[in-house]
Amino acid sequence: MTAQGRSEVRWRKSLSGIWVGKYNCAQGASGLTLTIAESAGGELSGVFDFYPAPGGNRFPEGSYSGAVTAGPDGTFEFKPQRWISQPPGFIAVALSGRYEVDTQQLRGNVTGAIGCTSFDLSRQSSQTRSPSVAADFSGSSASVRDTIESACSSTRLVQGSAAYNRCISTQDASVTKDPSAPNYSGLSDTDKASLESACSYARTIQGPAAYHQCINTHLAELANSPSVPDLSGLSYSDKTSLESACSYARTIQGPAAYHRCIKTQFADLAKGPSVPDISGLSYSDRNSLESACSYAKTIQGPSAYHQCITNQLAELTKDSGVPDLSSLRPSDKASLESACSYSKTVQGPAAYHRCLRSQLAALGIH
Repeated sequence: MTAQGRSEVRWRKSLSGIWVGKYNCAQGASGLTLTIAESAGGELSGVFDFYPAPGGNRFPEGSYSGAVTAGPDGTFEFKPQRWISQPPGFIAVALSGRYEVDTQQLRGNVTGAIGCTSFDLSRQSSQTRSPSVAADFSGSSASVRDTIESACSSTRLVQGSAAYNRCISTQDASVTKDPSAPNYSGLSDTDKASLESACSYARTIQGPAAYHQCINTHLAELANSPSVPDLSGLSYSDKTSLESACSYARTIQGPAAYHRCIKTQFADLAKGPSVPDISGLSYSDRNSLESACSYAKTIQGPSAYHQCITNQLAELTKDSGVPDLSSLRPSDKASLESACSYSKTVQGPAAYHRCLRSQLAALGIH
């Protein structure tokens, strides 16, 4: 092996280990532990664990794995590949930076998402890499053990083994005072998934006692909530619109709030106008209309979507139609379409037609 080759091998090996620090993205300064390992074949891989930084904004923890590449000049990159634990609304980001040998730090830029800037990591010492657990919770279920470990993971990574052991002891004591995990096996798959999602923060950040309490609270609320109406008679479009409008209630607020949202949307749909037939419109006008009403469809629900379609059609019937653009040069036509793209995608087909006529008039074409 050449001297350069031996240098590159040492460089790759020097990256292996646990790196702890912070990175900055839209959620604010966040804790980060990057664990880098080398395979038997010499390839590097990493696990990106993120969590709330002390004194920073609160959000669920998450982690994902990725590939690590090292350049001979001290540069390195981490590129995400697979989620291990993905909190709702989070996307995986990449790292690009340098290894500073003297200070044993990794520094650089966070890429792959709007609002991300920099990261700064330091090598974790071997003394705090694998702390022993002071409390014995081996008698707990696997689910409870996992929840305790998750709730104390940021303490271990940021504050060290002593604080971690205290966290484990505190969590273990809270579990002994807590009733056994509630049984919700009789719920539908949808309601179970909603309940788990709504209690994910308690499970991963606060610990098993808080998680059990969260589950019990939601089960009690669910017992007094209306049942979900039968949606089988709805069109595919209306059903997906309704589910989309209630997605926040389903994933964040829990199954009872989800049931209430579904019932409210269903009642509004029964009182609102039926969806008009738009099959007679041109392909361009149909796309413009659907785009202009997309917010109503995905956020407000099917009744609001029907009303938006009805309003757009009513405006379109008063319009004199799309003007003829066939006499324009290709460059002018492309410029005109671009100038009217906002009207086409946000305001609807009638506004798009008016924009086209206005642009033609400015060109002196009537």
